[in-house]
Amino acid sequence: MTLMRRQSLVKFLLEPSEVEMGQITVNYKNRGRIFVNGEKRYADQCVDLLDRWILCSCVGGAILEEIFNGSKELDFNIVPSGFITGLEPETRLKSPDDGYALGYKSDVVTGTGVGTRATITLTDTLSVSEAACSSILHVPCDAVVYMRTEFGLMHELVHANRALRGKMRTVSQGDHMKNSEEAIAILITNMLMSEKGAAALRKNYDTAERLDPPDPVLFKNQPGNEALINQVATDHPTLKAKTNTDTAPVPFNPIYAVFHGKP
Repeated sequence: MTLMRRQSLVKFLLEPSEVEMGQITVNYKNRGRIFVNGEKRYADQCVDLLDRWILCSCVGGAILEEIFNGSKELDFNIVPSGFITGLEPETRLKSPDDGYALGYKSDVVTGTGVGTRATITLTDTLSVSEAACSSILHVPCDAVVYMRTEFGLMHELVHANRALRGKMRTVSQGDHMKNSEEAIAILITNMLMSEKGAAALRKNYDTAERLDPPDPVLFKNQPGNEALINQVATDHPTLKAKTNTDTAPVPFNPIYAVFHGKP
């Protein structure tokens, strides 16, 4: 949900030796790059969501595959928020410049494209707090399906994927999705949500409005959206390969709407 960019706000990763007493570190799938820190119950819940909800899906599996096949030197942790009870899910970068695409510049970062370690922070219950929903969307969490735990985790996995692979950038894509990094996370999570049969997709970052209608062709035809979809396809070749077909089980599939199965 929130992507922290400024160096002063970066939260460095917990190494296994630094994990508090009573906590464990789980190397997800024993393939590196995804580590879950926390009490056993917390770690088990995270791993269950990754296995049962994300890895087994077309869209989520593609994002995890890109992470697994990334740099052998980089990884990220999923950690509990501890005493910060009002925290929304967020992704923090260890080296912000390295998480951004080579040559990208802003008043905050100068991208190297090298990729960086990152930390996803989820609440101890894995749910988005009512305080966060009220502050951001001005509605209860249960009023917006994308605030469900599994979709919030997917959103943060997209941010972490892009940071690890040095693909991040923040350029205007219109007001409807705030900026390109949030737009990309929303777009890919919408694809997963449609695959899972969610009743409503997310229109933008800052309101509780639904994407209506959730039609990938109409979405593609809105100003700025085709450029956004092309950016997603370029930055996420595994996702493109898995979804750029009429057999992909993804009803909201703007990638296929743009490319129609062509390379």
